[in-house]
Amino acid sequence: MMTNERTVGIRRAYSSQADHPDPTVQAPAALLVQDHAAYFGAAPAWPIGMIEPSESELARWSELWLHGQAGSWVRTQREQSVAALVRLEQRCAHRRPSSWALTELERLRTELGLAS
Repeated sequence: MMTNERTVGIRRAYSSQADHPDPTVQAPAALLVQDHAAYFGAAPAWPIGMIEPSESELARWSELWLHGQAGSWVRTQREQSVAALVRLEQRCAHRRPSSWALTELERLRTELGLAS
C-alpha cells in the first residue's frame, strides 16, 4: 500500500513578547506554515450541482488535492474551478480538443496556480 507524504516548510516566528525584560519569562513561539501547505486531509466532496464524476475524474480530483495550491483553493472557494479543470482535462484527453477547450484549460490551470 502506497502512502502519500508531504513535506511542510515551517519557520519559527516570535511575538513582541520575546523582548521581555525578565530573561526567565519564555516568550510564546508560533509556528507559521506557508500558505501553500495549509490544506491537509482528504479531498473535499465533489461540488454539488455538477454531474457526478466518473472513476477517472474522481482519481484526478483526489490527486489534485495533494497539490501545494490546495490550501489556497479552499480559502478562495475554488472547488468548482478544480472540478471544471478535472472535467475539461478528461474531455481533452479522450477527444480532439477544440481551440476553445485548450484555451479554457490553460486559463483554469493559470487561475489555480498549476500553469507550468
